[in-house]
Amino acid sequence: MACPAAFPLTDYAHKVAAALARLSAVLPVAEKLRACSLEARSLHRRVLRSFLERGAPPTRAEMAASDSLLRELEGTGLVLFDATGGELSGAYPFTTEQREHKIIVSAVELHAMCALDALAVAPMFKLSTQVVSKCRATGDLISLNMTGLTITAGTADTNADLTAGVHVGIAWGAASCGVCCADSLCTEMIFLRDAEVARKWLAVGDQREIFGLSDAVDFAAQFFTPMTAD
Repeated sequence: MACPAAFPLTDYAHKVAAALARLSAVLPVAEKLRACSLEARSLHRRVLRSFLERGAPPTRAEMAASDSLLRELEGTGLVLFDATGGELSGAYPFTTEQREHKIIVSAVELHAMCALDALAVAPMFKLSTQVVSKCRATGDLISLNMTGLTITAGTADTNADLTAGVHVGIAWGAASCGVCCADSLCTEMIFLRDAEVARKWLAVGDQREIFGLSDAVDFAAQFFTPMTAD
């Protein structure tokens, strides 16, 4: 999909809408989920709920009666399996991999595939989370508390002032045909410490885009919340 034109900084809604269209072209999760059977969608919600409540997906043994539904979900790319193909390793926005983006929900620790995914969990499930990550450019701690769409600097962060201007960066060029989004574009959807760091990161390569934190939350919520709709 062609890179969208640069939008004025004040045209946030237009910018988010363009980014939504672009990400949906790479990873059409809502479209694929709508095409699934009711039983497969129910299983998908069960997988997401398992990640949320215990930090891990159901085991293959726990889903033994659902093999055909698992194959249906796997065919859509909505769930991912480990290298052996035996156990689930991810379901957007969650992963069993120890990635840099950690989410804490009621003392349960889990990992998100990317920065945008980490911001999506609170609005998806209408709950409170703590997002703990790092600035990809500087390595500085990013700590954010969220309740639904509302976000504040993490109270446990001794450098809370650093989180006030957090941005999300996306290197769209990382998307690759034949490589699942979790292993390509997701690895380049990142947190950046502040506006200055974000602008420097933006200037380094082509097909890069940055979002202020409120726009990134809006983007994440609009992309992911259809996955939890009835």
